[in-house]
Amino acid sequence: MGKRTAGPVIYFNGEWLEANDTLLEALKPGRLRGQGVFETVAVTGGALCFWPEHHARFTRGLKAYGLRCRFGRRALQDLAAELIARNRLTSARLRVARYRDMKEDYLVLVGTPTHTDPVAGPALSVHVSRHRRSKDRYSHLKSVTYQPFYHAHQEALALGRHEALLLDRGGRIVEGSTTNVFFVAAGELHTPATAVGCLNGIVRQQVIKLASQIELRVRRGAYPLSCLLKADEVFLTNSLIGIRPVAKVDGHRLKSQQVWTPRLSDAYRRLLNGPNSR
Repeated sequence: MGKRTAGPVIYFNGEWLEANDTLLEALKPGRLRGQGVFETVAVTGGALCFWPEHHARFTRGLKAYGLRCRFGRRALQDLAAELIARNRLTSARLRVARYRDMKEDYLVLVGTPTHTDPVAGPALSVHVSRHRRSKDRYSHLKSVTYQPFYHAHQEALALGRHEALLLDRGGRIVEGSTTNVFFVAAGELHTPATAVGCLNGIVRQQVIKLASQIELRVRRGAYPLSCLLKADEVFLTNSLIGIRPVAKVDGHRLKSQQVWTPRLSDAYRRLLNGPNSR
């Protein structure tokens, strides 16, 4: 395997390369030029979390874009494991991208260490983005054509916020630039329906299952921003942050009730640490 060198090692079309910051930036969704899909997978304890679910969506994306991958689920998992080992990663973000440009097709795996606990962390502040998210034929996939999300997220960070919230052209909540959105109102859990145009995130799916296990009713629908601002609890989800409460939306401080969010976080922690997340 060789001695670990200064730059992170990535897999790029059959080669193991030491990547500099310029290359890593160019390979981010939103920077890539072409068509294809990617998956961002959490690595905990050196193992991939919810890999079967991620790979199933990845495979659907390949079919939608007319792409193929010579690695099956297990072979791609083994490739990811080698990347993790080469970079000596324990807690990390692993991104798998398959895309094409005008020249050729690419398969790229990038792993970067993370310092965020996927089941604990500070409450988030959110910026309502000027970018609008409309449902299209690829809304259910993680497409490398990610520019609106990338720019929305960068604008939120520039304003000192953690995340951007995207609405559709009718002003209804769709999703975060990197997250799914949930809120609790009147003792029920609400999340935008996929019909509105949000990605059916892997952690979103797990939260919906966990809610039923703790007898929290889930409603999927189309919600104006006002529903979020009046909610008793608001939280965001993705593979890296897990479940994270929201404290502020721009200048609006949300209610500080934390009844169901901690219960879901505890249930998610148990799931993440168990065999069913591997």
